[in-house]
Amino acid sequence: LLGVAFACMAVVGLTTGAYAWLMGPALTFLLTGGAGGRGHLAALSPRLGELDREAALLAFPLLALGIGLVKGLGYLGQFYFAGLFGQRVVLDLRRTLFEKVLTLSPTQRAGLLSGDLLTRFTADVGAVELAATYTVASWLRDSLSIAILAGVAVWWSWQLAVVSLLAVPLAVWPAARVTGFLVRRVREGQ
Repeated sequence: LLGVAFACMAVVGLTTGAYAWLMGPALTFLLTGGAGGRGHLAALSPRLGELDREAALLAFPLLALGIGLVKGLGYLGQFYFAGLFGQRVVLDLRRTLFEKVLTLSPTQRAGLLSGDLLTRFTADVGAVELAATYTVASWLRDSLSIAILAGVAVWWSWQLAVVSLLAVPLAVWPAARVTGFLVRRVREGQ
């Protein structure tokens, strides 16, 4: 299940890059009145590069729609299969916890607080489900999307990509400080 979810995440990352790759020639085509922008379509198919203005005006939206449909299916598959994986993890954890409680002697069970047991069975297992289902998936999907978008940026203009990538640490530093502050507050709260 996790492998299929990862494959769907890869589809989402690739289609995100495909959108970025398509928008460059589409904007060039529209801004130049059809004089440019078809060269990158020719990389997909030589027939696309030979399109006249009217056909290209139809091809760009159809390609964007096709990419959007594939991306939507990728998202659906990612959430469905990652959700199934998370539910199975929760089932296994709750079963293991329940079996552990059943193996305790009556004296040991009497020493357990019911609130503590409820927290273990609900909140703690829910946190594991959240991590298994969404956190890891989001991290992997977004990392792949960033790598693909960086590749598209380098493809279009390596000079602008270098300037942009040099600016990233300047933007990340304040965000990292705020995130660190929030993580400390959440840990204190927990």
